[in-house]
Order: sequence, then C-alpha cells, then structure tokens
Amino acid sequence: MTFEETKDALLLASLPNVAFDGWGEESFRRGAESLDMPPESVADYFPGGARGQIAAFSDWADRQMLAAYEEADTAEMGMTAKVALAVRLRFEALAPHQEALRRSLSILALPSNAATGLTFLHRTSDSIWTAVGDRSTDHNWYSKRMLLGGVISTTTLYWLDDSSEGKARTWSFLDRRLANVVKIGGKLGKVMGRAMALPDRLVASMQNRRSWRRSAR
Repeated sequence: MTFEETKDALLLASLPNVAFDGWGEESFRRGAESLDMPPESVADYFPGGARGQIAAFSDWADRQMLAAYEEADTAEMGMTAKVALAVRLRFEALAPHQEALRRSLSILALPSNAATGLTFLHRTSDSIWTAVGDRSTDHNWYSKRMLLGGVISTTTLYWLDDSSEGKARTWSFLDRRLANVVKIGGKLGKVMGRAMALPDRLVASMQNRRSWRRSAR
C-alpha cells in the first residue's frame, strides 16, 4: 500500500479505540498492533499527536464525501440541493464513527485549538463549494464558505444528538439552515465588499480633499 493508504488503514483501525479511550498515541498504537505494524510507527503517519490524528480524520471524511459526491447523479439538482447532498454524504461517512467525532469536537473546543478547528471547517466548506461548481471569485467566495462553515458546525451538533429514524430531523434542520444561507449569502457578500473597500474610499476621499485645498489656495 502507499503511504496514504496505510495511513487511512491505521486511522480506521484506531477509531474504535478512540471511541473508548480518546485521541492520542495509545489508541493508535493499539490500532497499529491490530494491523501488525510496529507501534512506534504511529508518529511517522500522525505527527503532532492528537491534533495530527484529528486532522487526518477530518481529511479522510472530506475525501470520502467527495468520492461519494462524484458518484452521485446531480445533473438535475440546483446548487442548494447539491450542497445539501455533499454535507449529508460527509455525515454518512462519519456515521460509524460518531463517538470519535464527538471526542474530536471536545478537543477542538479548547481555546488553544480554536484556530485549528476553524481551519478544518474552512477546508471542508471550501471542498464542498468547489465540488458543487461554485465559481465565485469576489467577496461572495468568502461569505459562502463562512456561512456554510456555520451550517456544518451547528448541524454536526444536531446530528450527534439526533435519535430520529434515519436522522430525518437532522436533514430537515440542514435544509432550513441552507435556506437561510441562500437568503443572506449575497447580502453578506455585498456588505463584506463594501467593508473591504472602505479603506480605499477613505484614501481617495482624503486625496480629493487635499487636492481641493491646494487648488483653493
């Protein structure tokens, strides 16, 4: 197997241990032993300890989502439906590993890991928008990813505690959140655009004022 294939195999072999004992070297050393790998090789595949392991878990879930999305028939879907499908496919990939996900969130919720968690969320959001064919290059690019990140974050918490049949309540919750994104996404992009252009407008205004004062002398 390639390095990445071995890394994925080790991750998946370790996730049942993570569900009981949490993220960390011990869970992955036991996963390595179950694959007849030397336990000391864990650091070669997951540098950075628990954060490196969680990063690999998030990346694995993104790749599973994208692979499943590529196989789906989305030709007749609108953009919002495509985004909803992609988000749902990621949750379906994570379904066997809910407790490992819950433990990862508890670590990422620590103040020292807040920036790391936001990085993972942005990567997932960007992967989804790219996969569904988003071509925005202006301020909407940022607003779409920020808003979808918020949707994924809140839906994850809802999904983990959802005991409804087939997670039906989660999918309804997701649809409602995405409908809100569609309503305010464009407006937020315009607001961000005006805010980011404000310094330029201030500079131009100051330059015009100086020119007027020189001409009035």
